[in-house]
Amino acid sequence: MRRRTLLLAVTVTAIGAGLSLADPGTGDAGLADDECGSTETATTAPATLSPTTPTDDCDDERKTPSGGPERTGAPAGGDGGEEPPDGPDGETPEDGESTTAGDDGGDSTTEDGPPPSEEPPADGAPGSPTDGETPADGEAPAGGPAPSEPGTPADGGAGTPGNQTTPGDGAGTPVPGDGGEPGNQTAPGPGNQTAPEEGTGPVQEQTEPVTGEPDLDAFAPNRTVEPGVDRRLTVSVVNSGTVDDGGTGTDPEAEQAVTTARNVRVTLTEGDAPVTVESGTVPLGDLRSGSVSRADFRLAVDDDADPGTYELDAEIEYEFTEEIDVNESDRDTETVTVPVELVVTEQGRFEVESVDSDLQVGEQGTVELDLENTGSADLTEASVLVRSQTGALLVDGSAGRQTSGENGGAAGAGASRFVGDWEAGDTESITFSATPTNRSATQEYALEAVVRYVDPDGDRRRSRDITFGVTPDEEQDFSLSDLDADLEVDADGTISGEITNEGPAPATDAAVRLVTGDDVAVAPIGETDATVVARREAVVLGDLDSGEDEDFELPVTVPDDAEPGDVQVQFVVDYLNGEGDPRESRVLRGAVEIDDEEPDFDLEDVDGDVQVGEEGTVSVTLSNEVSEDLTDARVSLTSRSDELLVGGGANASRFVGEWADGENETVTFDVTASNDSAVAEYPLTLRVAYTVDGDDERSDPIRTSVEPDAEQAFTISNVEATLRVGEGGTVQGRVENTGSRNVSNAAVVVTTGDETVTPDRPAVPLGDLDVDESEGFTYPLELVDDAEPGPRQLRFAVEYETDAGDRRRSDRYTVTVGVSAERDGFAVVDTTVETQVGDTGTFALTVANRRNESVTDARIALRSNSAELTVGGADNSTRFVGAWDSGENRTVEYELRAANDSAVQAYAVRALVAYRDDAGDDRESRPIRFGVVPLAAQTFTITNVTSTLRVAEEGVVEGRVRNEGPTNVTATVLRLRTDTETTNPQETEFALGDLLAGESSPFSVPVEITEDAAATPRLLSFRVAYADTDGDRTTSEELTARVRVRPERDRFTVRGVDAAVARGETGTVTLVVRNARNETLRDVNAKVFVDEPLDSGDDEAFVAVLDPNETVRLDFDLSAAGDASTRTVPLRVDFEYELPDGDTELSETYQVGINVTEPDEEGLIERLWPLGVVTLLALMGGLVGRQFWTE
Repeated sequence: MRRRTLLLAVTVTAIGAGLSLADPGTGDAGLADDECGSTETATTAPATLSPTTPTDDCDDERKTPSGGPERTGAPAGGDGGEEPPDGPDGETPEDGESTTAGDDGGDSTTEDGPPPSEEPPADGAPGSPTDGETPADGEAPAGGPAPSEPGTPADGGAGTPGNQTTPGDGAGTPVPGDGGEPGNQTAPGPGNQTAPEEGTGPVQEQTEPVTGEPDLDAFAPNRTVEPGVDRRLTVSVVNSGTVDDGGTGTDPEAEQAVTTARNVRVTLTEGDAPVTVESGTVPLGDLRSGSVSRADFRLAVDDDADPGTYELDAEIEYEFTEEIDVNESDRDTETVTVPVELVVTEQGRFEVESVDSDLQVGEQGTVELDLENTGSADLTEASVLVRSQTGALLVDGSAGRQTSGENGGAAGAGASRFVGDWEAGDTESITFSATPTNRSATQEYALEAVVRYVDPDGDRRRSRDITFGVTPDEEQDFSLSDLDADLEVDADGTISGEITNEGPAPATDAAVRLVTGDDVAVAPIGETDATVVARREAVVLGDLDSGEDEDFELPVTVPDDAEPGDVQVQFVVDYLNGEGDPRESRVLRGAVEIDDEEPDFDLEDVDGDVQVGEEGTVSVTLSNEVSEDLTDARVSLTSRSDELLVGGGANASRFVGEWADGENETVTFDVTASNDSAVAEYPLTLRVAYTVDGDDERSDPIRTSVEPDAEQAFTISNVEATLRVGEGGTVQGRVENTGSRNVSNAAVVVTTGDETVTPDRPAVPLGDLDVDESEGFTYPLELVDDAEPGPRQLRFAVEYETDAGDRRRSDRYTVTVGVSAERDGFAVVDTTVETQVGDTGTFALTVANRRNESVTDARIALRSNSAELTVGGADNSTRFVGAWDSGENRTVEYELRAANDSAVQAYAVRALVAYRDDAGDDRESRPIRFGVVPLAAQTFTITNVTSTLRVAEEGVVEGRVRNEGPTNVTATVLRLRTDTETTNPQETEFALGDLLAGESSPFSVPVEITEDAAATPRLLSFRVAYADTDGDRTTSEELTARVRVRPERDRFTVRGVDAAVARGETGTVTLVVRNARNETLRDVNAKVFVDEPLDSGDDEAFVAVLDPNETVRLDFDLSAAGDASTRTVPLRVDFEYELPDGDTELSETYQVGINVTEPDEEGLIERLWPLGVVTLLALMGGLVGRQFWTE
């Protein structure tokens, strides 16, 4: 019976779950995810979830459709499927991870895209993080989805029947929401007919009582919080109620009634967690078996909360029906306390400490943002991204976030600055450039900073948006007033007025000019073809403080084709801003009038050849337009400027005489442009006095202008300064002759206008400078001790001599340089390291007294921060200096030891100067930190190794030893060592002498290979012994060289020459013997041995000395028996000899083949014919004698 009851309960639960899944409105979609602070509740369709499932914090819920882990896969528009899988640290998956809903048809959240139920963010809206970082608590990821729309409650709403299992009366009681959502509609209210009530209607008759009880548990799916953060914590309550007893006639609704928890109320208390629960009791309504409902609580996490896992206490109070028997029920009330796990993690938290800006509308400036890591975690790989919230403020040249109300643009790139490691409590300064555009208003503009970093767990994170503001100063402005003009058609004139600097900042080197295009300055009102031509590029106004004004007068020319009348003129003011950057004002407009004028003479040409500060000429060509021939004509030229003289004064004239009608006459005047003249058009007035028909006449003024060539122009570039308070310094730069003429004896002159900075000399010579030639200069300056650090303006000028020998000075060039603050009283100016890795050496330290006073009892302590580099056998050592004058350098030496495993790199050391000042007080300087790089270990190499080694012989190993440095060595000796008995060095040392770094020296070492050695290569070991720079003897690391050993060879080579003997005869056999080895042999005795049929009458030969590779010929007489057969028979020979060491040895026996041959008959006749001749002569002599005696 019990088994059937359990089976029936499971069936009912499954049916209820299926109906809930089929209902699109089922789930907790009714919960609004607003500000993570709602305490609304919602009950999902029946589902069973593990309360230990780790999920992300409140803010990360915004990455997925609302509903959290209780969602049961409602279609789009409902909860959107199951909780996405967690990231490696229990957080919501980072960007780049795929988040997929369950198999129940819910929404699927994939990388870089919103769920199907959401629209992608519009342009200009914050986008999703793209760097794989998890948002910090309290911040929704940019571009996250909006909460899902509330779904349809499962049961109970007004006008809605009860749950889908048992019909109610249509008037269920929903759990209260916030007025916009129905709240929790899962559990039936009074109108729900799930469980029988007294007097509520018929219930199936029970044959056996039904008993059971709910089983409530609780867990927090989003259990992760951070210190100092207020957030919402969702507690999910699960009912796993069971039926204890029932019968075959048990109504399934009765079984459900005994397992349903009614009027569920949840109260959350802090337990041992470092938090404050700010929410009270949350009602959940009724909770059936197999259902999940959730309650939201507002938590305030302590600022000093330690990371770790804690437990909150969830007190759940509910009512339930314990037993139903024959339409009667037994109700009870139960309270359970369930521990809820809470994880406190520490991530980066940041606060704006200060914001400093120097911005002006239309100008680029800088913003310095000081951010403090207010969290307790040390962060790495930190970077700060700053973006503007408006296109009116550019950050690093990029527009900010712009809404459709601002320029409709998208979020700009902003300024990104890498910080790196960022310890807790540290403040980092972020400096970036910003430019309020010209259309910007003077108001506070919002900027947004985001910190991206790697937390102590190695996870990439991003902070919440940090908003701060900056307010730029107003845009620089000028005004034009009192505009007046003296203009005539086909004549020179002037336009004058007043320029006022309206602020807000001073303007340096201001000049006003007409807005020009191909020298066209203005256009007539209502016309487009008339023009007025400016005769000077600009009029200098000088420096203008805010509110200051300056008058100007600009020379112009009205062409002969201009129409008289009113014309509009447009001016701009060029100036240097506070940073010395050139700027241009907005266009300043005004109107002037051009008068009509009929000329008597046409000015055909004006040719000026004059340079500022020099004499020259102006030639004018005039045409007679009087329509009469003229006599006694005289042309006069008048300058209207004191800076341009004509003939040494204001005017001069030239006589022309007769002047025919329509003819041109050219006259030339001497002019001089003064040294103070500007490179601009200077107005000139021509008049012609003449006689016509006896009447003396005078023409109207003919106005023209001439622009002298610039005074010898120069440019000053590459200006750098090394100025420091209390020390002075130099300003370096380069002067280039950009004029049109060569100059001689040029010199650069500097003036400051600041009594705290004074030039050390009146000028610095440059020498002769041809056109386009440049020359560098170094100008010394001095600064007083009480000078303030900061920028200084220096004015440069170039003095030179013209071709005529006149001394001239160029215009001034203003350059801003920086003056550094007074530095510490002592500074390291030089170090000398003579310590090599693995050795002890000296270290010379030169320290300068930069104080403005002398000190006494000075001591310099040197400390190493590394065990690989020791000072004086310890980590520090001190040297006494004594009295030390201001500006004096002192050098002290220390003994350094670099360990064998030291690397050739900079090791951190610091020096500290202790001294007694003028007042008699003992003081210490600030630590002077610097690096010491030991020299590399002394190394040598062996190259070009060759050998003549052979088994059973003495040979030579030759090569070269190279000193690879880094230092020179002396008394160098190469040592050879071998551990094999078959290789015997005859000499183990070879003196190389002194070797400079990079120098090599040859060596040669005799080595003997014994007879029992194998003919295989040998690896010889060498070491180089040398004296270092301190004279200490040191031995290098082992050096090896591979040499070849050739096979053993015979002591002699023996071959026969004419090695043949005829049988029965005696002959001489010659043996050619060569000394085949590299030793000189003495007292060499050769002995031959023969067997029958040969016989030797002389079997020995002697050689006193036989040098290596020397060959001798040894003759031996041999005879062959007469009955010998013709064949080759052996002749054996051995040698006894004396070696160079005095030992006597007997060689092995060598064999030479001797050929026994037949006797040669022709040879016999050749041997007998002399005997025949003698016999014949004897016979003939006898016959003659006999006849003589007979007669």
